[in-house]
Amino acid sequence: MLPIIRAAPRMLSDNGTMRPPLAGTPERKSAVCVQSGRQRCRTRRSFADGCLRWDPARVKMGGAGCQEGPMTPQDLSDIYNGYIDCLNTQDWGRLGEFVHDDVEHNENRIGLPGYRDMLEGDFRAIPDLRFNIGLIVSQPPCIAARLHFDCTPIGSLFDLPVDGKRVRFDENVFYRFTGGKIRQVWSIIDKAAITAQIRDGNGGATG
Repeated sequence: MLPIIRAAPRMLSDNGTMRPPLAGTPERKSAVCVQSGRQRCRTRRSFADGCLRWDPARVKMGGAGCQEGPMTPQDLSDIYNGYIDCLNTQDWGRLGEFVHDDVEHNENRIGLPGYRDMLEGDFRAIPDLRFNIGLIVSQPPCIAARLHFDCTPIGSLFDLPVDGKRVRFDENVFYRFTGGKIRQVWSIIDKAAITAQIRDGNGGATG
């Protein structure tokens, strides 16, 4: 468990002047996060412990937008679930809350606009596309997830002639976060499962 850091009281010296905090006491200061560049209120002792949690809701409510302590696995899972909800609702105006401006996909730097174009193209090719989290492992600053898809692409999918057949497949994807946003993505699609369903001619769907 991380120690709770409290501001040290300032005490009067014998001559009535203010004493500085004792040596080793955390001093609250305003600092720029080395990862995100955001100005944040934090303590000197926690500065080396990693980024503070960034909470957009606090900003909307007029708050400072930061919470004490490094990012926890639950914090990162919550951000990721919000990201998946953003995709499923196609709320592209919020995508920048979850995805870094300089995001990379499979080692290609496509940036936020390119990432949005990629996702919008996925939904055009698969009108009933929905991202379903089958498994998630959170270890800041990374998340590993297994996503499940059950959909009917209207044409080709990953250069495979699906043509309106219902297919089921999984994606194994790894994310690295910077400043609470997705900065790098590595994705592997189970194309073999799609190929087998096309070969069988029934799309693999039963019910």
